[in-house]
Amino acid sequence: MGLAALLAAGGVAALTIAGDVADDTAVHLRNVLLVGAGTVALILGVLLLSPLAVRALGSAARPLPLPARLALRDLGRYQARSGAALAAVSLALGAPLAVVIGAAAAQPTAATGNLSDHHMLIRTAGTEGPFVPQPEALARPQAGVDQIASDLGRPKVIRLDVALNPAAEPQPGIDDRPVLSLATRAPEGWRDITMIYVVTADLLAPHDIDVDSIDPGVTLLTAETAEVRLIGGTAKFTQLDQRIHLERGYTSLPGSFVTVAQLETQGWERVPSGQWLLETAEPITEEQRASALEIAAATGLTIETRDDRAGLAKLRNVATGVGALIALGVLAMTVGLIRSEAAGDLRTLTAVGASSSTRRTITAATAGGLAVLGVLLGTLGAYTVLAAGPFIDASALARAPFGNLAIIILGTPVIAAAAGWLLAGRDPGEISEPPPV
Repeated sequence: MGLAALLAAGGVAALTIAGDVADDTAVHLRNVLLVGAGTVALILGVLLLSPLAVRALGSAARPLPLPARLALRDLGRYQARSGAALAAVSLALGAPLAVVIGAAAAQPTAATGNLSDHHMLIRTAGTEGPFVPQPEALARPQAGVDQIASDLGRPKVIRLDVALNPAAEPQPGIDDRPVLSLATRAPEGWRDITMIYVVTADLLAPHDIDVDSIDPGVTLLTAETAEVRLIGGTAKFTQLDQRIHLERGYTSLPGSFVTVAQLETQGWERVPSGQWLLETAEPITEEQRASALEIAAATGLTIETRDDRAGLAKLRNVATGVGALIALGVLAMTVGLIRSEAAGDLRTLTAVGASSSTRRTITAATAGGLAVLGVLLGTLGAYTVLAAGPFIDASALARAPFGNLAIIILGTPVIAAAAGWLLAGRDPGEISEPPPV
């Protein structure tokens, strides 16, 4: 018990300390090692609880009917085999449970994700930040935006403008114009992460901020929390010392802004970014999206709509089915071994008048008991690894996929017990004698 607790505590500590194993620029070896060691230690700690769980199950069998009581006490009698079987079942269930729970946590809610289902983000093709097209190159894309908007029922069209420093020199070999952007630290220096957009009432509406109430001295409104610096601006603005922090909303929407007052103060220009945000009254349909894709391809545009990450739902369903099948297979082999060890007890019961129903109950209780313990330990391990590790936001674990969990947590013990009942009941006299020792 002490070793199990020590390993589990050490595993949780290692996972908690570890940060992201990789980012856009590098793989962090220290965090990889911490995650690997912590996961292994936590799994070993949970598995070492298997013999204790088997003993506890046998002790709790007292109020049960005689056949079920005999079955669960047999698990305690053959503790080495039962503990190993329980460890295998726990692993067989814990891995798919972690996939199911993690996939559900990664599934965006209505208020999270790249965009809402009322948004369409349109961009000029071939232009990458921190550059924007020349004004004369926007006539054809603008016509495409107007056509898409018409097909969507005249939504609100928000042109996304950015800040440009007129003193910035053009980049050799690049026709597009460089604009102001934010950069964050990277191993090679600073890495561009976002252009700086000109704030409008529409863009700040989700943040419940009134544009007119912003102090003219505010240099930046941003959702970025890391250390950032300005690229392409004037020296007195690079410190970004007066900020308003914004909560991160939809990830594809602009998240860093400068006010019109700062544009005037710094002597910058407001220029179109070659991006447009469309907001519709009704959710965008697949037919509307397909039509917009055709128009965009013909007019030099790309579009982005909400990504519901439907593949995660398929992943959950596959993991649910595969995990349950593997666990049931392990249970079938284990129950067969344990019941063969107890064949002499079955003969004794039959000799004193026990019916096939009694024998079925013993096998069903053996399979069901192991399945219940396997589900409990597997679920405990899966949730602990995900909650302690850097894989997902722990708060997202509350979005439990109840349907998938019900199939594994409730369905596996029920199916195991039912299969044990249906497949047992043979006359134990037909079972061959165990080989002499």
